Amino acid sequence: MIRILPPAIAAQIAAGEVVERPASVIKELIENSIDAGAQTISVEISGGGVKEMIIRDDGHGIPGDQIETAFARHATSKLNAAEDLFAIRTLGFRGEALPSIAAVAQVSCTSRTRDAQSAVELRIAGSEIQDKRMVGAPVGTTFVIRNLFYNLPVRREFLRTPGVESAAVTAVITHYALAYPAIRFVLSIDGKPRLQTSGSGDLHDVLLSVYGIDVVKNLVPVKMSQGDGLYHISISGYISNPTISRGNREAMHISVNGRAVSPRNQIAGIFDDTYHTLLMKGRFPYVIVSIQVDPGAVDVNIHPTKSEVKFRDPEYVRHNLVDAMRPLIQGTAVVPEWNLPEPTQSPTMTPSAPATPERSASERRLDYLSNLDRRGNTPPSAAGRSGQSQQPMRERTHERDLFPAPAAPAPTQPRLPSMNNESAQVAGAAVAAALTQQRAQHHGPLPALRIIGQLAGLYILAEDDVHDLYIIDQHAAHERINYERLMNQRQRGKIETQPMLIPQQCDFSQNDIIILAAHIDDLKAWGFVISEHEQSIVVHTIPATVHPSRVESALLQIAGYLRDGDGSTPADWQEKMLVTLSCHTSIRAGQTLSVAEQQALLVQLAQCEGPRTCPHGRPTVISMRLDQFARQFGRIV
Repeated sequence: MIRILPPAIAAQIAAGEVVERPASVIKELIENSIDAGAQTISVEISGGGVKEMIIRDDGHGIPGDQIETAFARHATSKLNAAEDLFAIRTLGFRGEALPSIAAVAQVSCTSRTRDAQSAVELRIAGSEIQDKRMVGAPVGTTFVIRNLFYNLPVRREFLRTPGVESAAVTAVITHYALAYPAIRFVLSIDGKPRLQTSGSGDLHDVLLSVYGIDVVKNLVPVKMSQGDGLYHISISGYISNPTISRGNREAMHISVNGRAVSPRNQIAGIFDDTYHTLLMKGRFPYVIVSIQVDPGAVDVNIHPTKSEVKFRDPEYVRHNLVDAMRPLIQGTAVVPEWNLPEPTQSPTMTPSAPATPERSASERRLDYLSNLDRRGNTPPSAAGRSGQSQQPMRERTHERDLFPAPAAPAPTQPRLPSMNNESAQVAGAAVAAALTQQRAQHHGPLPALRIIGQLAGLYILAEDDVHDLYIIDQHAAHERINYERLMNQRQRGKIETQPMLIPQQCDFSQNDIIILAAHIDDLKAWGFVISEHEQSIVVHTIPATVHPSRVESALLQIAGYLRDGDGSTPADWQEKMLVTLSCHTSIRAGQTLSVAEQQALLVQLAQCEGPRTCPHGRPTVISMRLDQFARQFGRIV
């Protein structure tokens, strides 16, 4: 039998399209405050917003005789005719937000207009009006929303942890604070101030509050305006140079005609084209821009949450915006400095050689061959093309060895030496002994290999007993070694750690700080001992395999996992942590290794359970048979 649903159930179903989580409520009410001309918007939440949300503004308020109508479905002051849908100039327009919120929460709305002597308070829960009375209150509107989804327990179970929900709220407020620098935004979470902007109208001030100086100094201003009528388009704000990037789109804050939109579909394509070939795959820029087009040239009514837009002429918009932004950043890509501690000058180190004129490739090759010693190493006297001194490898990389002995019992593995003659001889003997032991006892998937050399600072070239060539990706190989080492430590119940001599302060965005602070115990189990201090994260202890220079990038990636993957199984979380730590503890592409270091890497890779792939599934090694070379040179057919 077909029945018409009761109004309360119909309202709850409709609310599900608009109210997905606490952040959805905050977004809708902030947009109403902006439409009401507010100059200050204050938000307080507790329990991730599920327990309580308080939103205050100093806008023009709701007339007392219309406050009940404001909670009726499809009641709005922003549309008069169907034609208005094709030229929307306000953020709200459908009249669905307030009735949707009232259908799934306990709501108190207090509002006063400038010409009213007192305010009106309306209490409503589950779409039912509970009370209405006159109260004293300043001009503006205050919403108090308690017990979100109290009447939809199944929906409530799908919400994430309070930390993740708080971070989602912070992201919404950050979006609008950046889109409206002339409005003062204040955010408090569980009684603690989290974000406050001045409302001065200077976007640069807001950026400093949100991201700090280290990010802001790498931002490039962008400003363009052209065309008239339906073909008017302008953009203003900041975009990052390719020196800095994120592993997700969290730092892309884009507004279209003042509406914060998600960087998806047409919007995402604009910035993908802008940074094409300038960023690695999977990396995303910092983008804080406001795009303005004629209201008739964009459709904002394509998604229930109004988080997406569709341009009437997307190619025109894309072409003009890309042309405005790409030239600004093309010349800003630089080789980043190696941000490691200055090496200590060795008393036996050869001084820097004077710079010499650039020589031909053949001349440099002859010089290199003539300077090779019997171990296949380049003596310190053979300075590089840049004239830089040849410092000991250990000093040029980390204060500790790149390839420390694994925590699990394993055959003897050589630790990396300093690059002086005596230590190199000792290391060579140790490597030779280890390789002999491997050849005699170890029958794993990798054969005993002899180092040929290093290619482009990326690959290690080696050959086996029958002279087949093996090409090893040094970063991928080291990732596999560290992955299994960390996995063994984790299985024993304790990740090896090292205390920071001086605690390291990380100035992340408030969104990332909230996520990390909410998972202090989880991070401690993985070797990160952190605390929150003055709206920053202070790192006291780190996993023993992580170099201090990579702490910030590792924690930033972990924050992304926590935000996007919280609620996954413990096994999923463990795998993500293992992969993240193994990546951030591994040698980098382009890092020069001594012969002893290359050999140590291969010995340890051969002792892994799964040496042929890195934790991401990419190959660590490929091989080419000697007869394949012979065919290429025409020796055999």
